Amino acid sequence: MSFLLELGLLLLGAKVLGELAERVHLPSILGYIMAGIFLGPVHHIVHASPEISVFGQLGALLLLFVAGLKEIRLEDIVKNKLGTLGVSFLGYLFPFIAILFVASNVGVIVPGMELGFNELLLIAAALSTSSIITTIKTLIDLDLLHAEGSRLLLGSSIVDSFIGLFVFTIVITFATLTFANMPRALGVIALTVAFFLIFYLASRAIPRIIAESRFLEVEEAQFTMVFVVMLGLVYLAEVIGLNGIIGAFFAGVIISKTQLRENVFYEKIASLTYGIFVPIFFAWVGLMTGLFSIEFVLVLVAAIAAANLIGAYAGSWLGNLRERDALLVGVGMLPRGGIDLVIITAAKTLGLLEGPTGDFVFSAVVMVVLISMVVTPILLHVLFSPKRQYA
Repeated sequence: MSFLLELGLLLLGAKVLGELAERVHLPSILGYIMAGIFLGPVHHIVHASPEISVFGQLGALLLLFVAGLKEIRLEDIVKNKLGTLGVSFLGYLFPFIAILFVASNVGVIVPGMELGFNELLLIAAALSTSSIITTIKTLIDLDLLHAEGSRLLLGSSIVDSFIGLFVFTIVITFATLTFANMPRALGVIALTVAFFLIFYLASRAIPRIIAESRFLEVEEAQFTMVFVVMLGLVYLAEVIGLNGIIGAFFAGVIISKTQLRENVFYEKIASLTYGIFVPIFFAWVGLMTGLFSIEFVLVLVAAIAAANLIGAYAGSWLGNLRERDALLVGVGMLPRGGIDLVIITAAKTLGLLEGPTGDFVFSAVVMVVLISMVVTPILLHVLFSPKRQYA
């Protein structure tokens, strides 16, 4: 089958199932992934070819770019600094430990299955990062977006994204290193420091360049400049030894400091990203999903939920939140389905998840994402519906 036909079918299937998911009050991401699973592993109509993989990887870059561009609002962090930082760090740390524990004992759940050290770190790094897209939509439905717990949840999700990318950077940097090549490890550390130094300098210079580019007469000059900045930082990150998604994310953060964040430019980039490339990315994830153990996945979801609640209550105590707000934060941080999938697909494309165990880890992460997206809205409606007074 022609690559273009397969790509068209994948995008159409993702949009159709995404629409169906939205109509039953579930996130469209759920439909995108299911479209990939249905067209790929189930019916073998579309394949994860190198050409489709390019579109999928570009979708991951644009997803992280837009996250840095629009979703990072420092004012959401400073409103309740102690509570935000406490929920973010503890809400990442406790799930990380819980996932490591469950994954290291996978042989008890799936006889004969054993994960290597790198695989343990990757599954923990991916699934410890929450995605509150599902939560926000449900909070709007329940008219709870104004609640103190919701505001803390928004701020914490920002810091949580930074932590997730930072931990992923460390994991992929040292995943293939041994004590025999420690000089290389030290070199990578030095280059990483250099990258963040370049990011700091670029964050001061690029907004001025973007502002001056508005005087250029060539059509869509600023739009072009922004993509050049993103691709440049992606390339720089990969040259240093980081993953390109790190560069894309920080490119978005830099552009967010310009007037482009609020004008028609964002509408253009969002239409391109969410209309085409993000559905292809999540459907591509579905194409690569294989066999998994439902028992292992359910235990992982339960462990993450329990760890989230513990971390949320501990962090909310630092922010002087009421118990019901802490519960809202704990349940609200359960969903996965954003940076976590970008992380695990990046690890797969880098060759860090290979063979049966690598496929097992990748598929387990995808299934945890799907289940968490379905469970969270149900829990929020049960615990915080209008019939239960939120006081």
